Amino acid sequence: MKPRLLSLLLATALLAQGAPSESAPPSSTAPAAQDNSRAIADGMKALHAATKGILYSLEPWGYSDPQDLPADKTLHNTIILGQMDLNPKQLKTVVDEFQSAMDKWDAKMSDMPPGSGIGFGCFNPRHNLRITMDGHTYDFLICYECGNYVLYQDGRQIKNWGLVGSPKALNDLLAAAKVRLSQSVVEAAAMEKNAAEDRARWFAATPNSIKSIWSDESWADPPKAEAMRPLLAAEYPDVTPRIRALLSWYGSDTEGIGGRHGYEVACEALLFPYTPAEIVAAIHSAPLTDTQLDGAFKFLSGEEMEAKALPADIKAALLEHAMKSNIPLYIALAKHMFSPSVVPAQTPPASAK
Repeated sequence: MKPRLLSLLLATALLAQGAPSESAPPSSTAPAAQDNSRAIADGMKALHAATKGILYSLEPWGYSDPQDLPADKTLHNTIILGQMDLNPKQLKTVVDEFQSAMDKWDAKMSDMPPGSGIGFGCFNPRHNLRITMDGHTYDFLICYECGNYVLYQDGRQIKNWGLVGSPKALNDLLAAAKVRLSQSVVEAAAMEKNAAEDRARWFAATPNSIKSIWSDESWADPPKAEAMRPLLAAEYPDVTPRIRALLSWYGSDTEGIGGRHGYEVACEALLFPYTPAEIVAAIHSAPLTDTQLDGAFKFLSGEEMEAKALPADIKAALLEHAMKSNIPLYIALAKHMFSPSVVPAQTPPASAK
């Protein structure tokens, strides 16, 4: 259950608790590419010519401030958890995986329209490959989570570019050498698992007519309401079952408070045009399932005017539903929005749809 207005309260609570922070993407203000071309070429040559190297395990999330640690405990302002010397076979495994990830990125870029902008939303490096050759030290600081890496020559950033791959091979090597892995790897994996489960539950509840136009890209860029509305109307010609289907869909995304998933706007956009009278009629037409109650609470708790227009029995049901959650912030919002002290407003007439 995730009322939209609660996101601000939750964000405040997380800040007070000191939530983990993502590192900013690497600076794009390194010297111009032409000034670094020789150094970059030398670094890539060293990557493939070296017969030994060092693989570091790093922790990017702020459990400790790198500036508070000794210099030998950090690397490029990232905490060092451990490291291992790589023999030729192990180094080849790391280089092959890294090269494959770079090649996949280059292939991805080749499919993009000319002039497309490139930006990296985060940089949480958990691995670094260090190669020393011809009097220079090269660090390949790698972030598989965010899909980018930074190349350093003798401590100077000379390249920041993308990659597409998995850290599994590197993690397997580190684990076999009993080098501690980033704890945030586990947390990130758990977050991704939860996100995948969220998406699966959301898609299962999606009306069949909308499933037909929902693609992989829709998670980041949902279909427009104008495209969904006629499909939904054809599947549910009557307004009441249509609204109830939307409440089931909206309530199916039950992880996290505050509507943190961007794809929820697809359902919100379809619910917004309905008047309080239509919402009330749909809720009164039959007992609501728990999922529909979740959806009704999420939607109506974000619309104070609509909440005031609700009949006392619906407000009481939503308040009771929230009390069962045992989530203090959720209960506080429910009391604010749906307590008997909230004076009902005059319900506008039903719209024709």
